[in-house]
Amino acid sequence: LVPEGKLQHPVSILPWPKMFSATDFAAPPVALFAAENSEGDDIAAMSEVAELAARLFPAEAQPFSLCGVTGGLPVHFEVDSKMEAEGYRLNFSRNKIVLASADRAGSLYGLITLAQMVMASHREPEKFRFPASGTIDDAPRYQWRGCHLDVSRQVYSLGSVARFIDILAWNKLNVLHWHLTDDEGWRLEIKAFPELTEIGARRGPDEMLAAQLGTGAVATKGHYTQQEVRGLVADAKRINVDIMPEIDIPGHCMALLRALPELSDGQEAPESYFSVQGYSNNAINPGLPQTFEFLEKMFSEVAELFPFPYIHVGGDEVAPGAWLASPKAKKLMKQMGLDGTEELQSYLLRRVKTMLTGMGKKLSGWDEVSHGGGVEPKDTLLMAWQNTQLGPELADRGYDVVMAPGQAYYLDMVQSEDWQEPGLNWAARAVPPKLTYEYEAAGEFPQELAHKLKGIQGCIWSENLVSRQLFNHMVFPRLSAIAESAWTPKSGKDWLRFAAICKQMPRL
Repeated sequence: LVPEGKLQHPVSILPWPKMFSATDFAAPPVALFAAENSEGDDIAAMSEVAELAARLFPAEAQPFSLCGVTGGLPVHFEVDSKMEAEGYRLNFSRNKIVLASADRAGSLYGLITLAQMVMASHREPEKFRFPASGTIDDAPRYQWRGCHLDVSRQVYSLGSVARFIDILAWNKLNVLHWHLTDDEGWRLEIKAFPELTEIGARRGPDEMLAAQLGTGAVATKGHYTQQEVRGLVADAKRINVDIMPEIDIPGHCMALLRALPELSDGQEAPESYFSVQGYSNNAINPGLPQTFEFLEKMFSEVAELFPFPYIHVGGDEVAPGAWLASPKAKKLMKQMGLDGTEELQSYLLRRVKTMLTGMGKKLSGWDEVSHGGGVEPKDTLLMAWQNTQLGPELADRGYDVVMAPGQAYYLDMVQSEDWQEPGLNWAARAVPPKLTYEYEAAGEFPQELAHKLKGIQGCIWSENLVSRQLFNHMVFPRLSAIAESAWTPKSGKDWLRFAAICKQMPRL
């Protein structure tokens, strides 16, 4: 799936920097260390990246020393307020390195670049070297460089999620879109509604949710406590990764409705509609006052846990015909002059947006949030996932957009047409790493709408990722391909260089 590749310069940096002009290369230093008289914040940043490298590569020689070392190189830190946010500049000579940045994120990313080069050149000295002179001048292409992780279908340990965040940081990705709820499980502690995790986080033969998705005929459970979430959010922020929670509504709510059946209309005919995944009556009902009482209490806890400006509310794949057999929803439609499922969904999401605004948050969602009249575009960020043309259509309606099309950035898609290759193919016959790498989201947008494209992200849906080995096979190196497209200008991308370097990147 990935060729051996070819290097123009004998260094390992991924994503590739905006400008690379090293002119001479040498054997790597034993380690790098902060120069004398470095500020405390600079030493702390180096310590942070040293710990990151040690977590990701615990059995390897480490790139940094917290004191001077024979055969090492000092790093001198400078502040340059004129540089771009998250950007950095590295000047190399044979006796020192100078790292300049305008902010802490830029300093971290410069140190990650240094760590990647040192470790690869120790790992494969016949292939990789270290710059002895020259400059790297670097800054990200997009502000939003993300990856979505579904922990509802397969629940991952807190340690696995933490390691995945470390991998994002090493790839210079800065947003974890954390998909915490779906039909198959509710994974976030909500103190006002303990049933959500007491019932909605359990699957098995004697549970309200069936055993499924590789768990076998045994009871399984798993969720994240609020204390765990606070710790994870703080740890992620230290390595410049923000966490955006997703609470998927109004569809994909089977686990929620099994835990809180009072949020269903008891007079609605059973199996009156089915989701694309085959779940019947799995959407919370906008015709019930208690629906909005629940949403207000639940989102207030979510807003307090996650300082990120956006909360993702899903809004995807509500089944055609949802709620049309509900007397309570029919009454609402008559009162409000609403027509059909999509307008009911729009009514519900508009009220949710008002709630979130009152909590100091902005609404994010999948592209279907725009259906039925949508929500107010101001302070709304939508992910275009169904096809590559939706992004500019949403932008033309005033929405900010993150591109996440299944045809390029869904990491559960099959990577080749070989019979034995695992993965899905609803979005394309295959999504090989080269396609993911070469896809250009910006190419979909006319110049007058380019400012509405805020960035790109990969999406990991975990239904079929039943083992760590399968996860790694499906996610890597395509995640790094997305990272390079999110950071590196189009003119700086090179598939064969990427192929030669991507094997150096960590896996789960």
